[in-house]
Amino acid sequence: GTGPHCDPTSLTILHQDSVGGLQVFVDDEWRSISPNAGAFVVNIGDTFMALSNGRYKSCLHRAVVN
Repeated sequence: GTGPHCDPTSLTILHQDSVGGLQVFVDDEWRSISPNAGAFVVNIGDTFMALSNGRYKSCLHRAVVN
């Protein structure tokens, strides 16, 4: 897995599989993102947040493994 972090880039596009492991920190807790095979997850990064003057937020996330 990866430790908690925000992406420094503009966008990160993840092509999902059926395994999962992505978690997002929301309302002071880690929430698992349910995998949807064939779907894409788009993470807003720090650069995009700056370019949008904070309208779109960079999210704290991590990848976990069992």
